[in-house]
Amino acid sequence: MPFIPATNVIQAEMVFSWDGQIVENVIHYQEAGGVTTAGMSAVGGGLADWFNVTHKALVASTVSLQEVRMTDLTSEFAPGMSWTGGLPIVGTNPSPALPNSVSLSITKRTLFRGRAYRGRMYHTGPYTHLTLQTILSV
Repeated sequence: MPFIPATNVIQAEMVFSWDGQIVENVIHYQEAGGVTTAGMSAVGGGLADWFNVTHKALVASTVSLQEVRMTDLTSEFAPGMSWTGGLPIVGTNPSPALPNSVSLSITKRTLFRGRAYRGRMYHTGPYTHLTLQTILSV
């Protein structure tokens, strides 16, 4: 598949271990002034901090954030880096996680159609976040 550049875009991959399996959420950020290694490092550290401060209480204790990978999508040969400072961070919710074959998916939509304008975020939350197919809190 040919590389398609995305000027001034950082791809951040949040890499988790969930019951011994690797799962990921991929997020894209646009940098107004261009992508730098300092900017990529700030994104990686920021995502790790967000998970630690805000999100780990909503995540089952069988899930841990292992790494945040950042890639400059401006060109095929642009740099990439990995954030591992302070990791792994283990979820602190004592309720059991959903089975690995099941995931809570939050779909992101825009006014435009096509894969480039849509996305999904997956939540590795416990059963306590669901009641009869309804999300209670994320």
